[in-house]
Amino acid sequence: MPVWHVSVTVRSPDNQRLRREPALAEREGIALLTGVGNDHEWWMFSPNLVGHVRVGLTDAENTAIDACVLGPVLADAGESGPLRRRSKPRR
Repeated sequence: MPVWHVSVTVRSPDNQRLRREPALAEREGIALLTGVGNDHEWWMFSPNLVGHVRVGLTDAENTAIDACVLGPVLADAGESGPLRRRSKPRR
C-alpha cells in the first residue's frame, strides 16, 4: 500500500543529542501529515529514537501521483507499528 511517511526525532536544546520522547515525536509526526491520506495510520518509535508515522494514500492521491511518475507508486519500506484509526492532531 502506498503511504505518506514522516520520520521525527526530538533533539536536545543544544541539538547534540537525540531525546527519548515518543509522545512528542508522535504528536509532531501526526500534525505534519494533516490534510493528506486516508483514515488509517501506523506509528512506531524505533530503538534508535526515531518516530515513524505512516498514513495510507487516498484513491485520489494515488491516482494523481501515478499520473506524474513512470510507474506505479510502491509502498514505503521499513518497519511499521500496528494499523490503527487515524489520530487527530493535538497541538
